[in-house]
Amino acid sequence: MSGFPPVVRAAWVNRPIDEAFHVFTSEIGAWWPLPSHGLFGDASASVAFSDGQLVEQSVDGSEAIWGKVLAWEPSVRLVFTWHPGGDGEEASEVEVVFEADGAGTRVVIEH
Repeated sequence: MSGFPPVVRAAWVNRPIDEAFHVFTSEIGAWWPLPSHGLFGDASASVAFSDGQLVEQSVDGSEAIWGKVLAWEPSVRLVFTWHPGGDGEEASEVEVVFEADGAGTRVVIEH
């Protein structure tokens, strides 16, 4: 962990809380900009939460671990380490909180 203060961002999404959690976690590969924010620089690569980790996989099968899941509470919160391609020794931590807000969901990310 660094000595820097956390960065906190929030967004309101027009989806029920269970759907918002599902899209963030199970469909991360559909919305994450892999060509510009992936380790393999390839739109054909994939990224997914799998076996307690966040993993990017290239088309040739190479894998890069982005982080380890520390807490998985459906429709409530997700906490994971963040060290794309690193060994995890200097990982930061990301917490994503989901809050019902009217007809939608407020998603708060702290990193």
